[in-house]
Formats: sequence, C-alpha cells, structure tokens
Amino acid sequence: MAPSNTLDTLLHAQRQHGRLLKLAFPHDDAPAGSQLVANRLEADEGLSRDFEYTVDVLSLNPAIPLKEVMGKMVTVELQREDGSVRYFNGHVFAFSFLKHDAGFAHYQMTLRPWLAFLRQRRNNCIFHGKTLEEQTHHILDAYPMHDWQTRQLGPDAPMSDAVQFAEDDHNYLHRRWEAQGWTYWYEHRQDGHTLVLCGDSREADPADGGGHLTWEGRSGVTPCGVWALTASRRMIPNHYSAASFDFKTPHPRTAYVPSLNDQGQLPPLEVYDYAGAYGFRNTADGDALARRRMEAYEAGAKHFSAEGDADTVQPGRSFTLAGPYDIQAIGSGAGDNEFLIIDAHHLVNNNYETGQDQTAEYRARFTCLRKRIPWRPTPGHSSHTPRIHGLQTALVVGPPGHEIHTDEYGRVRVQFHWDRIGRHDDLSSAWVRVATDLAGQHYGQLALPRVGQEVIVQFLDGNPDRPLITGRVYNADNRPPHFNNAGSLPANHAVSGWSTRELHGTRLQQLRFDDSPGQIGAQLASEHGHTALNQGWLGHPRHDGKAEPRGEGFELRSDLAGAIRAAQGLLITTDAQARAQGEALARQELAGQLDTALAIARQLAELADTHQAGTADLQPAARLTDDIKRWQAGGGSPAIAISAPAGLAMSSAGAITAASGSALNLTATQDAHLSTGRKLLLHAGQGLAAFAHKAGIKLIAAAGKLSLQAQSDEMELIAAKLLRLASLESILLESGKGITLRSGGAQITLADGKITLSAANGVEIKAPGFNFNQGGGGKADLPDLPQSSLATDERFVIHNEQTGAPIAGRAYRATLDDGQVIEGLTDAQGRTALSPAQAIQLVRLVLP
Repeated sequence: MAPSNTLDTLLHAQRQHGRLLKLAFPHDDAPAGSQLVANRLEADEGLSRDFEYTVDVLSLNPAIPLKEVMGKMVTVELQREDGSVRYFNGHVFAFSFLKHDAGFAHYQMTLRPWLAFLRQRRNNCIFHGKTLEEQTHHILDAYPMHDWQTRQLGPDAPMSDAVQFAEDDHNYLHRRWEAQGWTYWYEHRQDGHTLVLCGDSREADPADGGGHLTWEGRSGVTPCGVWALTASRRMIPNHYSAASFDFKTPHPRTAYVPSLNDQGQLPPLEVYDYAGAYGFRNTADGDALARRRMEAYEAGAKHFSAEGDADTVQPGRSFTLAGPYDIQAIGSGAGDNEFLIIDAHHLVNNNYETGQDQTAEYRARFTCLRKRIPWRPTPGHSSHTPRIHGLQTALVVGPPGHEIHTDEYGRVRVQFHWDRIGRHDDLSSAWVRVATDLAGQHYGQLALPRVGQEVIVQFLDGNPDRPLITGRVYNADNRPPHFNNAGSLPANHAVSGWSTRELHGTRLQQLRFDDSPGQIGAQLASEHGHTALNQGWLGHPRHDGKAEPRGEGFELRSDLAGAIRAAQGLLITTDAQARAQGEALARQELAGQLDTALAIARQLAELADTHQAGTADLQPAARLTDDIKRWQAGGGSPAIAISAPAGLAMSSAGAITAASGSALNLTATQDAHLSTGRKLLLHAGQGLAAFAHKAGIKLIAAAGKLSLQAQSDEMELIAAKLLRLASLESILLESGKGITLRSGGAQITLADGKITLSAANGVEIKAPGFNFNQGGGGKADLPDLPQSSLATDERFVIHNEQTGAPIAGRAYRATLDDGQVIEGLTDAQGRTALSPAQAIQLVRLVLP
C-alpha cells in the first residue's frame, strides 16, 4: 500500500471506527503539501496557569520545516460521547521531528495559550495611577492575538505606582492578579480560546452537557463517568494577620481574619505577614487583603481527586455529582456534591499504530473542591516577586517651567532610566519621598531635589513599587559647585560646603569651607547684596587652588543694609580672649573701666557740690554700669557695651548724633578734648555748670566778643583773691538803676543821676585841680534782653505691634518726673492727651 493511500485509509478508518481526535489549522496555514493527523493528546490545564497540550502527530512528509509550524494556531477536536466536540485550541510553542517509521513521519507539537507569548517579552515601565484592569488592558492589547474578557472582578483601586522591572509581561500580570485574588481559565472554540479573568470562582459556569457527572465506582460501567473520587485534607493556618505602614498615618496598621474552615481541634496556627510599606491603604483594604489570603489557604484545605472518562471536564467549570457515591467521602450537606474543577489532565489516544481495529481511548484525572468555597491563587502560584536590592539612580522631573516640583511632604517625582512609558514630566511617577539626615515635627534638614538632578534611589523591602530617594549624585549636566563662581575640581579639592542657586536665576548662596593648608576659612554668603560673613583666613575666590590674601579674622559685609540686634544686651570688645577660653560675655576689663570712670565722676561731683558748682545725678550711670555687670546674673538689660583697650575711633563725613533719653555721662581718667572746626554750642534746658578742681578755668575768645549774660537773673563774679578787670582800651560799666562799689568801709554809689560817696574815715581826693561846670548826665545804653519759656506738647501714639495701625480708645496712664499723672483714652488717631510740662521730663507710660 502506498504511503498516501495508507494515510487516507487511516483517516477513513477514523471516520468509520470512531477515532476521537482531529487536528486542524483554523487559519488555513498548515505547511504546504503536508497532511497532519493527531495520534495522541496529553493535555494538562488548570486555573490561573498556562495549559500545555502535547500532541503526537503523524504525517507522510518527513521534511516539514519546523519553523513553518511554530507560533501557528492549532485546534485538536475531541469527539465526545454525546456527539459534541471539545476543542483544545492553542499556539505551537514547540514542534519536533521524532522519527520516520513504516512510511510515517512522527512529529510532536506542544500547544500553549496565547498568554504564553507574554513570557517572551520583558519590559521595564511604570504604570502610574492605573487600576489593575487598566494595566491588564495596556499589556494584553499590545498582542495581536489577545482574546480575553472579565467577570466580577470586584474592587479595583488605582495604584500610585505599579512597577514592572526587568520582568516579562506574563510574570508581571500573574503576580498582580494573584495579589488581587483574581483567577482565570480558558474557554476554547474551533478558531481560538478566550481567557476569562474572574474575581470570584463561584461565578464559574456549569460544565458542558448540563454540568452533571455520574459516579460509577469502577471503569467501563458506562461511558463518560467518574470511576474514582477521593477526598484529601491537609492542615492550613487558622488565622491570618498582616501589618503595613503608611507615612501619612505613621503608625503600624494591622489586619486580622480567622479561618472559616473547620479543621477540628487545632492549636492557634497564625500566619503573620508584613505587607510592606503601603501594603494596604486603610482598615477596610487590610481586611480585604487578609480575607483573600485566608481564602487562598482555605481553598487548599480539602481537595477531591477524581478519575474517569468524563469528557466534559474542564477547569473553571462546575459540576454536580450524581449516582451512588460514598456519602462519607463526599458529604451530605447542601451543596456538598457541587464542585469546581481546579485542574485536569486528559489522555486521548487514537491508537493508529496498533491497528485500525483498536478502539480509541480517553482518560481524565482532575482535581476539584466544593464550588461554594472561593478558590484564589496564592502569591507565587504562577509567578515570582522581583526584588531590587541594589541602588539605582533616576532624574527628578516636573511640569514644564518648574525648577522645583514638590508636595506638602517634600516629595518629588522621578523618571527612571529604564522606564519606557514615562515622558520626563510630572506624570512619570508618583510622589517619591526624600530621605534626609534630620526630620522632625516642623524641624530638620530640607534641600529639595530640583528638576533635572540625578538622585540615588533605594526600594523599601526591595519592592520596585516603593522607591525612596536616599541621595544625589553629580553628572555631566549637573557638575560639582564652583564656590564663589570661581575655580573648579580637581584644583580646588580643599574647598567644600553647601551651595544653592536662585530659582530661575544664576545667583548663589553658600556655606563654604576652605581647608587649604595654612589658609583655612569659612564663608556664609549670599550674592544678593554681596552679603557675606567671612571667617578665618580671608582671601579672594580661589582659582586653580590658589587665592590672594585679604586679611585674617572675620568680616561681616553687605552692599545693602545691616543690623545687629540683641534683646538682652550686646557686647562689642577688642579685649583679647585667647582660644575662646573665657565666657562669651566676659567683660572684666570693661567693668573695671566703668567702675573707675564712675568713681572719678562721683569724686568730682562731690567736689563740685562742695564748691557750690552744682549737684550731679550719677544714678543713671551707676544703674547702667550695674546692668552691664549683671548680664549673666539674669539681668538681661538690652544695653550695648563697647570696650577697646587700645582706643575707640569714630568718624563720619556727615553728622554724628548721640542722644539719651535719660542722662549722658562722659568720663575720662585723664584728659578730655573737644574740638570743632567752626562753632561749639552748649545748650542746657535748665542749668550749665563748669567746675575745675585744680588749675583753674580759662574762657578765651581769641577773636570776636566774649559775652556773658544772665538774661533773667543776677550774675556773680567771685574770686578768693584778686579779681582783675583789664582792657587794652577801656572799661564800661553800665547799669539801668545803679552801680555800687564797696570795699574796706567805703562805698561809691552811682544812681538817680548823682554820685554818693560814703566813707567811715573820710574822703580823700587827690588831683591837681577841679572843674565844676553845669550839670551833666550819664544815661546807660542797655541791651534788650529776650524772654522765653521751655514748653512741651509731646503726644504718644499707640500702634498695633503687628500691623502698625493706630489703636483708638486704648486706656493709658502717664506719670511724669514731677509726680503728675495723666490718664485717659487714646483718640481716633491713637494719640494720648497733651503733656503740659514746662520742662523736659521722663514719662512712664503704662497701658493697663
């Protein structure tokens, strides 16, 4: 018999003698000129995993190019006992030539689902803000042969970031589905197979033929029956607990679920898992996670293994067992005889090689559980969980035009180098936390990564979904800083510190340390106003490791304004304190100088008082000295003390004003010199006293007139010895009423137009002669003396300390130096009443 006739005979025999298997290429793309016949099928299929169908094939052509079969869709049809057809549809993932014997070429092909193509594509990407179903669409729809549907998936919240890192699409989807508790199976047809993704296995449809299988107890009784059914139970945990941590509610969260499966008398057997950072969002989400994990354990507690020739067995379908089965093994409760098929193994043999009269065989082994018990895949059922244990870097990203893009927690977004979906914008990732050396309740260190910077990323628990920025690195676009915009590495290797740059600008601010040998220094600087505090060795910006000196010590400078403010006292001193060994406010030298000055002032004041030169009030000076000496004893007086052992120089091209609200005390232990290029004006509101204890007082006008006037009272000129009035020209004594000269018991009075001579011992007139003429006169030419009074009209204005606005209607109490008290309310402009004092006084203002 010719080989072609032999194959035709086999095919005819298949039709005549009820052969069970038939092979077809649904897309009519079988290898040209090569007829293929299915001789044997071994099919393995189950929930949430790829099926694998191994088909032994006969052909007359021993030279079929293997690659012409690879990847093509093939359908093996199983002729059922009831006349219906069960399709085993898949794609050829392996095709082998086995042998050539008796005129036939023996081949073997392996069929797998279209989902198995996903094992061949590895990817690195981030799904940002997408639900698991959306991620599934994104991946599966990229495959032309995709064919799938969903059924009762349940809650599916968007994920902040779901990372597929160095893993194939198949593993990625399976681990996500397993974590969510989703299962799947396949529905086959002549021209394809559909993946059914389901959130609840209890939604499974009945098996073909009405969903009924018959218990026979042994083989061969009736076709399409169950010969053997055994129940198996294994111990499972009876409690499941999970913990997680979310920085937005920084306290560990836990979820706890007990098992609903009755395992008899067992001790507590708890599985306690750490779900990782952000493992679940809230209590409800945690409870749902724990429930899914517990259901996965419970589904494995009791299984039923069956064997028979029931050709309607298919994973993802349910059936009701009928017949005289063992109630003890199956159970008699409601629903105890309704099962869900978990996996199945089919063996079909056309028996072509044993002869045309040999009957074809079909056998099936399958595993099932009661349908009312949810079946869920455990994590790792058909996948592995990738971990990233090393360091990675990424680029900080943000919206166009933003140099810093952050949220209330100081998080930023990044673009990973391996992410092929991200577009280097604010949608490239979720917010990523930034680690820092110090982080507390509104205190710590803050330096936000800027857009374009390269950051170091680690992953919490190694989870690719949980990145954490732990540092930053320089690159060709972001090089190390040039402090003071000068020099560069490696020449300036001794310079270190921190430098920041103005947003959308070029100006810098920096804390710089220079550790150059013999030239160490530090600088805190801002290019705004070129403001800087320079310390240590002062030099010009360092170029190529070298700098020109500017001085030593410290320099505080700015092109703008400056202020030194200390609410409890300020000490400015050039008194040496070697190596900062003393206290910060050490002022022994200053205190000694103040004590000496106060002692001199007191002694001179006592002498002046003794000599009737006026009484000096030195209490303000004494209080100030005491306040300065008590700074560290809790005084905290807001005074300024300046001490300079080698001298204190003050100079201004403009005016210098010194004002005191109380007293102005100037004391020199030796000499005091006051010089002015033009005028020296001394004005006093009440009195002016000048006292010299020794060496006298000189008041000389080298040019111009010397005028001494008492414009409203007497004038006294008193000398312990000679009182001399001398003039190189003449002396004129004038009086509006009279002049009296009195000495040694004699008196001359000039008044009322006459001269009166009085003498206790006579009058002697010595002259060569006398001329007595008619009467004459001597009218005095007196100046007009001005009159004035010192009156004050000061008001106080009460302002709001924060806004500066005047406060109307505010009660006040003002006490003057003379004891007068003024009380009232401020007016609409926040002003107090006028003070009627006739002299300058201190006022104590109290706001009750």
